Amino acid sequence: MEQKKNKNKKMIGIIIFLMILIVLIYWVSIEINEWWKYRRVYVEQGLASDKFPYRLYTEQELIEIGKFPEDLYSNIPTKIRPEETYDKFYQALVKEDFKKAAECFVEEQQIEWEAALNEIKEKGFLQEMINDLPEELEDTDRNLDAMSMSSYYYSLKDDPTREAHTIIFTKNRYGIWEIDGIY
Repeated sequence: MEQKKNKNKKMIGIIIFLMILIVLIYWVSIEINEWWKYRRVYVEQGLASDKFPYRLYTEQELIEIGKFPEDLYSNIPTKIRPEETYDKFYQALVKEDFKKAAECFVEEQQIEWEAALNEIKEKGFLQEMINDLPEELEDTDRNLDAMSMSSYYYSLKDDPTREAHTIIFTKNRYGIWEIDGIY
């Protein structure tokens, strides 16, 4: 009887081990598939080596082979247009949701912009900034799927004759246009 119990415990242990192993293999295969899809895009665009492990080229290597950093995501289809990103930014600014507004910028500028927007509000210049920005960007017929940077120009509302200001957008690897600067 004791032997039968030990045999059953052993069998249950083996079954549990096999189930964990199957789940682990399934998870690893999904991760490898996602990694391959991600790398394949770069290989097809000539931005990564075509030899395993499909290493991404450095900026210097890209320049040497005639690819420039601004071309990195030019062939990626647009999912969110610059006008949509700007609308999200402007609405968040009006609602004083600076975290959401900062998320509209390229990743490396988000923390800096959130802090800057908080400082602008603390100094009492937020409404002036909102008043200076256009409520929306004019939709253009640009082929955004073939580019990775785009500029929009606007004049201040209170003085349209003054020099134009610029909003620069950059497309990320997911096809989302993000604000790269407001000048």
